[in-house]
Amino acid sequence: MDGSTVLAMTMTEATGPTPVLELAALTKKYGSVDAVSNVDLKLHEGEFLTLLGASGSGKSTILMMIAGFIQPTFGDIRLRGKSIVKTPPHKRRIGVVFQNYALFPHLTVYENVAFALRNARMAREHIDQRVQELLMKVRLEQLAHRLPSQLSGGQQQRVAIARALAIDPDILLFDEPLGALDKNLREHMVLELQRLHHQLGTTMVYVTHDQIEALVMSDRIAVMDAGRIVALGSPQELYDNPKTVFVAEFLGNSNILVSEDGRCEALRPERIQLGSISEGCQRSQGTVTEVAFLGDRVRYEVRLTNNQTIVVAVPRRQGIEVYEIGAQVTVGWHRADARPVTRDNA
Repeated sequence: MDGSTVLAMTMTEATGPTPVLELAALTKKYGSVDAVSNVDLKLHEGEFLTLLGASGSGKSTILMMIAGFIQPTFGDIRLRGKSIVKTPPHKRRIGVVFQNYALFPHLTVYENVAFALRNARMAREHIDQRVQELLMKVRLEQLAHRLPSQLSGGQQQRVAIARALAIDPDILLFDEPLGALDKNLREHMVLELQRLHHQLGTTMVYVTHDQIEALVMSDRIAVMDAGRIVALGSPQELYDNPKTVFVAEFLGNSNILVSEDGRCEALRPERIQLGSISEGCQRSQGTVTEVAFLGDRVRYEVRLTNNQTIVVAVPRRQGIEVYEIGAQVTVGWHRADARPVTRDNA
């Protein structure tokens, strides 16, 4: 083995595989306002990444810059190691599924999916095979000749996904695609998208403000605030070990316990015991100030003797006592479940 081969192997081991997508110091300014500020991010083959944030946090702006519909002010976007900042959208091999799906109302399901293939000048004899293959993947082969108006919201979304997949994109982008659906259909489509991702293995970037969507589907979540990524990690990592008050409160529900010296700890409501407390737990006395029945659990607000109010979520099981407002109760939690957090997102 010669020296150049050893050097090449060493460099590959050190740097790892080239990311499918890399954002480098990506910034978008509107006048003096930073909609997106100095974002660095790498996305790897087959990964499902969610950009999670409130309205105005910059998540959709990032997605539109990746797609090519918005031009960055500074920074770079690299697809498989090559800059695409100056590449027009139709040449980026990136599929986009919008919130309104943007289907052609006068075209059938088949024709909507075939449209991108005809634009790409695919041979006619191959178009039918490709469309049938895609419709089978999204389980719509029996509805190929229907118009969008004859489909449910979930079926329309699957048509939009099939059309976005037609060009065999390097990345598939989703811009809050479930926002217009009712709660039950949205929950169904979350599981459907998860199934499709596992089946297809396509690299996906998903934008949402819904924490449940992010927790269920994502390999990693990038939590955004004021144009910046303030936390990045797996759903379990970010939920169990938030580093800041903002992330603890935004991703799930969390009690923020403040000590006399100003230190903060995040404690999830489901980690708190009420009434019968396990050995080894930290205990405190309190008064129930609010009770909410939520079907599978009861949510209590308890004012502690130090005047802090905490939320407790208790699963409904046989033998579990239900407390009324005004009840004097004992609460407790394991010390390891109270995670230190800071107030600074920087």
